[in-house]
Amino acid sequence: MIACTPEQCVCKGCGKDKAVIGYEQSEQLDVEPARYFVLVTRREKRVCRNCAEGVSAAPVPERIVDRC
Repeated sequence: MIACTPEQCVCKGCGKDKAVIGYEQSEQLDVEPARYFVLVTRREKRVCRNCAEGVSAAPVPERIVDRC
């Protein structure tokens, strides 16, 4: 699981902590010698319950091939 950055955990509008509302999940085919598996990455999504600042998610990790 990848956590949001400290800046993403605080609302820019009111300064209060944002609540975790779920996770964004992606899957990619990965390989180890003679072993194939699916790597599941869960990124935290946060939102401020006090104002309508919007949803923010943890950054996407780098991939071997972009957009896959």
